[in-house]
Amino acid sequence: MQLKASKLDGCVLVSDEPRLLQSGLNAGLWTIGLASCGPSSQWQALSPKEQERQRGQATLQLFALGVHSVVDHLEALADCLADIGQRRRKGEKP
Repeated sequence: MQLKASKLDGCVLVSDEPRLLQSGLNAGLWTIGLASCGPSSQWQALSPKEQERQRGQATLQLFALGVHSVVDHLEALADCLADIGQRRRKGEKP
């Protein structure tokens, strides 16, 4: 199947799922990894120290995968999208 899409360099994929992020990278999309994801009740039940450990580990794994950016929560997405917009204006591609 052909989508006949001429440019995907303005498309962004946001996920915490490594396989989905890898697919986005392979497709030429900007990718943003979510470092703190999952049910809010489970996350809030963790100690701050454990939250920081898990967030740090996820961040390292996501960058090792090759994502363009990592955010802790969706609330930080607007700043990340602004950064990608700035990178695109400078001619950077995913």
